[in-house]
Amino acid sequence: MPARTNDYQQLVALIEKVLAPKGAKITESAMVPARGIKGGREVDILIEGEYGPYKIKIAAEVKDTGRKMSLPTFESFIGKYRGDCRILVDQLIVISSSGFSKNVLAVARQARVELLTVADVTEEKLTSLGPKRLAFRIAPFITRVTVEPPLANSGKDFDIRSGKLVCQHGNSVGVAEWAQRMIFYDWLPNHGNELRAIERQMSENEKTFAIVSLACHLERLNLQHSSGVHKFDSLIVHVGVTYDEAEATHTTYERRSSTGTTEFVRNIKAVMAGKRFSLSYPIGKQRPEKVVLRIDDAEKPKPKAARKTRSRKRNEA
Repeated sequence: MPARTNDYQQLVALIEKVLAPKGAKITESAMVPARGIKGGREVDILIEGEYGPYKIKIAAEVKDTGRKMSLPTFESFIGKYRGDCRILVDQLIVISSSGFSKNVLAVARQARVELLTVADVTEEKLTSLGPKRLAFRIAPFITRVTVEPPLANSGKDFDIRSGKLVCQHGNSVGVAEWAQRMIFYDWLPNHGNELRAIERQMSENEKTFAIVSLACHLERLNLQHSSGVHKFDSLIVHVGVTYDEAEATHTTYERRSSTGTTEFVRNIKAVMAGKRFSLSYPIGKQRPEKVVLRIDDAEKPKPKAARKTRSRKRNEA
C-alpha cells in the first residue's frame, strides 16, 4: 500500500467524486478474492461499478517514485493478476507519479493493462473507464461425429449420430446423446482453460470460427447403424467454436426526456464476427430499466463503380 501522501489522498478523492455519484463503490486497501488464496489479496484501490448489464471490478495499483517505473517493478504489479493465484478483477490500472519506461509501455500494451500518471487521472479519463474490449462467442456445438478407423462404404449422407453404441451385454446409448453428454457435462465444465486457449489462438490468427476434434477411446463398444454393426477404436466428436473480440469505442451523450429531465447515456460499439454491435445504457443508474443492444451486419466496402463509356457515332463519309 503506498504512503498516504497528499497526492494519493487527492487521487482517491477525485475517483470518489467522479464515480461515486454514478453508482460506483471505491474501496482503499481492499481485500479481493484470488484463486487458491483464502482471504484474498490486497489491492490499493478497488472500483466496483455496473456498466449497463455488466458488473465490473477495476483494480488500481499506485506507485509513488521519483523516476519512471521500471519493467521489474511493473511486472511485480501484474504478477498479482496473472497465473494460478491471480486476483479476480476485470481490469487493471497502474498509476505512477513519474511515468513509465519504454519497456513498460510496450509490455503493458501486450498485457492490456492501462497506464496512467497522476496527472492523467482526470474526470474525463475516469468517466471512460469500463470494458475496453468486447468479446462475442456462441455456445460450442457439435458439427459431426466420426470414428477411427473410418467406416468402409460410408457415403456423404452417412451420419453416425443416428446410430447407437452397444456394449457386449447388449446395453446401448444413442451416439448423439453420448456426444452431447461428453461435450456439455465433461469437456466444457472441466476443460474451460483449453477452450479459452483455443479462443485466444483464434483471436491471434484473426479467425472467428474453428473446429475442435475431441477423440475418446471406447473399448468393447460397437457402433450399431442401419448399415450394420461396426467395430472401431475411437469416437471423435467435432465441435464448432465461434469467437471474436475487438476494441470497443465509448461515446457519452446527453439526452432530454419528454418530461424535461436530463440523463447521460453511454454507447459502446465494436465490430466482431462480421457484425456491428452497439450497446447503449443510461449512466448513473446501478440497474438501468432499459439497455439497448443492436446487432447489424458490418458494412462491406462497396465495389468500385465501373467506368461508363459513351459510344461515339462516327460520321461516315
